[in-house]
Amino acid sequence: MHEPALLLVHEDAVDNASGEVAVAVHGSGLGAAAPGSFREDACGTPVGGAFVVLRDAAGAALFTARSTEASEVVSWTDARVVLRAPGAAAAAARFEVCTSGAHLAGAVTRWAYDHVDVPPSPGTSAAPLAVALDAAGRLFLNEEFHTRFHVLEGAAAPGGAQSSAPGEAQGSAPGEAQSSWLAIDLPQAAGPGIFAQTVFGDTPSRIATLGEAVAVDPRGRAWFGEAGPAPYRGPNANHARVGAYDPATGRLDLWAVPGDANGVVGVAWDEGRRRVWFSQARRSSRGTAPGVALEARLTSFDPDSVPADGGDLAFAPGEACLVPAGAGVGACSATASRRCVTDADCALADRVCPPGAGDRPGCFREYELPSALGVELPSQLLVHSDGSLWYSAYWGGRHVGRLDPATGAVDAWPLPAPAGQRSCSYAGCDCFAADPARRCAAHCCQYLLLGAGPWSLVEGAGGEVFGCGQASLALFRVDASAPGRPACRALDAGGANPCVTVWPVPGASPGSDLLHSIALDAAGRVWFTLSPAVGHERDPAHPASVGWLDPGSGRVFLFPPLSAYGMEDAGGFVGFGGAGIAVDAGGAAWFADYFRRRVGRLRPLP
Repeated sequence: MHEPALLLVHEDAVDNASGEVAVAVHGSGLGAAAPGSFREDACGTPVGGAFVVLRDAAGAALFTARSTEASEVVSWTDARVVLRAPGAAAAAARFEVCTSGAHLAGAVTRWAYDHVDVPPSPGTSAAPLAVALDAAGRLFLNEEFHTRFHVLEGAAAPGGAQSSAPGEAQGSAPGEAQSSWLAIDLPQAAGPGIFAQTVFGDTPSRIATLGEAVAVDPRGRAWFGEAGPAPYRGPNANHARVGAYDPATGRLDLWAVPGDANGVVGVAWDEGRRRVWFSQARRSSRGTAPGVALEARLTSFDPDSVPADGGDLAFAPGEACLVPAGAGVGACSATASRRCVTDADCALADRVCPPGAGDRPGCFREYELPSALGVELPSQLLVHSDGSLWYSAYWGGRHVGRLDPATGAVDAWPLPAPAGQRSCSYAGCDCFAADPARRCAAHCCQYLLLGAGPWSLVEGAGGEVFGCGQASLALFRVDASAPGRPACRALDAGGANPCVTVWPVPGASPGSDLLHSIALDAAGRVWFTLSPAVGHERDPAHPASVGWLDPGSGRVFLFPPLSAYGMEDAGGFVGFGGAGIAVDAGGAAWFADYFRRRVGRLRPLP
């Protein structure tokens, strides 16, 4: 069995000075690398060894690679072969895989890879994370460790654009439209900052650690969140905001999220209700009197009735948190229905809808997730076509859930344990041991905390929901019938869920890889980004790239490793780190490159 090969053209004199192209051939029965002779004109007859031939439309051989030639073959397995080829091979239209026992042939699909650097945010090491596209071709970017929000104008053709001053046009490749970045400084409150930071100790900061989502509504406004680290139980105030940028008017609005340690991750627009949704972390106390003040929750508000905040962004508590002696959780002094741990939890408490108030205008409506689900940090959100709200239980809970806003009912569909966990033995080790020699393998500890680590969600044409497990390194689908099937609310005796289909990403390795985000294209393919785990980003041989799942056939395709097109900084080589992804109307995939601080694009060529 074989499928079209994916060929990458990257015209970048710095990243790809030799002008090489990269090719990934997918299939089964490709055999193993083997030495031997070959004849380009006799592929399919008994020959020694294994090799690949790339041919033009007329059948002429453009390039032949021996399976054992390290300068030409990046990897060779029974299911996938990755090649380096000279620039002349960019004209390839067909491929052949030739071994002593097999002759496989198929079409070559050609793709252009290009990228644009993201302008740096002064005083931060901002890293691009979440992307979204609007109907006009703009790309919106949210980052981790940010003080700015970015818009790439003219994103339909980035060309060779490089970073420049905010709003200036950037250089473009010949024949392509110009692109330019607009860098929007986000207003700051007076003082040391409204966020906590835990990278360098634990201190107040003006830099938002989290910038995990961005969503575009039908009016073209881009919605995004910013928050400090989560979950967080440190000594400093650690607030969050939700923002909206309207490119038609240039207006930026920010809404301060009531309370503290909110951990805003997912953001989604609900057109049916004309409300914006965001996810929030569980708020717990710590120390001698642990307790949960607020469960993880999904929150919405009507931006037309909740005024945006102007200069009042300091989150000064208007009331105190009254905690009984010996307890870890108390109540706000003026808003008794608001549970709290510290005074910071009572900031803007009067803006939260009172219990039983429903989705009334003028306040933030919170839906706490049932404590039995054990969710510490919900991640991305999906407003489903049936009006329900879906979420990923990223930290704790090990499931994908569904909220019915009309009733407040929550359903949860547990995800199978990651395949990699079968190799983890927790005997004789401790994930929290002070002695590194006694700790379990890092990825095994990650499984205990996150399970599959579900992250982004998209809705398929039939109402099914696709997602990705950052820790499980697998794509999954929750069937559209799941809400009506009680049996799907638990795993069966074999550890499977009858409503969940799982597709592992071939070749992804626990501990060194991270399956970050997904997006759906017009053909129903589920695109995804693969990144090195932290600590592996400087490995030139890392296979991180972009790929897609064809749900109909269950086949998973992965482009050649994008780290083949290298870049360096003061610390040496920096590899590709795929993060958020979106697909435009022309079938081009746009994605954040976290470690290189770029936005990349894969564009189909004729």
